[in-house]
Amino acid sequence: MSIEINRTAIENRMERPQGEYGEVPVEDQTWERPSETFTEVLGYARDGYLGGAYA
Repeated sequence: MSIEINRTAIENRMERPQGEYGEVPVEDQTWERPSETFTEVLGYARDGYLGGAYA
């Protein structure tokens, strides 16, 4: 499976606000979780969860 699991869905969700408000600054942050939780979080992304946009 690609690391870009939900890229298309996220890009589609960004189109409406960008059309309404234009481009906005984006702050790139690294969010680290304990390695034990990786499988759980990956499962959320595979199931289509986009809430954290971490996928």
